[in-house]
Amino acid sequence: MPREAGLRDAARLGLFVIGLAAAAASGPACRRSTPSATCQPDGETVACVDGVALRRAYVEQFVQEPWWKPGSSVLPDPRQQAVERALRTALFHAEAKRRRLTLPAGTPDVPASWAQALVADEMARRGVTRASISDDEAARHYEQNKELFNQVDEVDAQVIAFTDPKLAEQVYLEAAKADTEGFRALAAKHSVDEKTKDKGGDRRIIAAPDEDQSLLKMALSLRKPGVVGGPFRGTDGRWYLLRIKASPLEHAKPLDDVMRTTVKNALLDQRRRQVMEDLDLALRSKAKIELFDAAIGKITVPPFK
Repeated sequence: MPREAGLRDAARLGLFVIGLAAAAASGPACRRSTPSATCQPDGETVACVDGVALRRAYVEQFVQEPWWKPGSSVLPDPRQQAVERALRTALFHAEAKRRRLTLPAGTPDVPASWAQALVADEMARRGVTRASISDDEAARHYEQNKELFNQVDEVDAQVIAFTDPKLAEQVYLEAAKADTEGFRALAAKHSVDEKTKDKGGDRRIIAAPDEDQSLLKMALSLRKPGVVGGPFRGTDGRWYLLRIKASPLEHAKPLDDVMRTTVKNALLDQRRRQVMEDLDLALRSKAKIELFDAAIGKITVPPFK
């Protein structure tokens, strides 16, 4: 693969990870309780939502590759995350029906469609639209976040390598609040990587196929200077904390009409996610939710590459 193509592919992968990381966020954990009379554990029922059964085959549609949670060296369980996504969809589906919403012509009559209809209805009630985002707000957001809207081919980072993931979790609490010099001191104290330890953890990460793909994914998902990710496991088997120093932009695109629309869409997506979180919290507080661990444990998780 030509290096230029590799850079573009890796940068796109970073944007995908950002989206994946945003999609992986789930609502509050549900309680275990006594099964209802109409929804019983039978080995295939993963959960009951107000007496309605969520079957394992249905929940498996929501399985996604997990992403690292800041401060934890253990990847989230994709089965639990799938259950949370399925529960949210079921709650949104029921609320859309309660509101007597309708689906646009040609839209499949499936729970996900009803969930989308509910979010659209709630956004309309709150006046959350792209038109409500001013050009000035979009311009400010773009100036403050150019790294998120342009191709990044390399990242100036600081890393701390560990052989003990629990130590990495402990150091994260300091690293997440550290500036460049503070992170350098932590790297000098804790890092087991001799190549970067004496440099204060400094490491340039290049978006190329021969780069450590774990570090590359994390760097491209963070992008913003000062942001710390980890602990995550590198392809060398060690655990890393990674701090972004800079994400140089060789060619930053101007804020033309196309870019302005892209930025407004990003802001609108942020507000949509907040609407979904608010709805999820409100609906869960009123719902009776029962989870069955035996069936959750049988959820099939495909191998992720």
